[in-house]
Amino acid sequence: MLANRYLLNGKAAEALELYRKALAQDPEKTDMECRYILAQLELRKVDQVAEFIGNMLRVHGQRALGQLESGCQGFVPTDVPKDHASITGLRALIAGDLGRAMRHLGELDPDRFPAIANLVRQLEEQRA
Repeated sequence: MLANRYLLNGKAAEALELYRKALAQDPEKTDMECRYILAQLELRKVDQVAEFIGNMLRVHGQRALGQLESGCQGFVPTDVPKDHASITGLRALIAGDLGRAMRHLGELDPDRFPAIANLVRQLEEQRA
């Protein structure tokens, strides 16, 4: 798919638009959701990512995390350089490492990152 090539070649904005169109046609495509999130992260749109994942949790519950993890298998880069806790935490989340995600996302100031704070609350509710 052209969007995947764009994403892998550093053209996240172009990829994002194609993923958005693909999701509009088939909103249940988990692999597209994953790549949409990755494109958003490349563009550093952490609030949008947190809201998108939060919506998935509201709609699908605990199953959403498994869907993300399976849809993202082999696509989430693991050798990224040290980045902001929001990016690192969200990448860990979609890679299936909930513990690491919660550590990084929990470090963030909830007043500065309200969407992340809401997502952390939702994740904690899912874990309970």
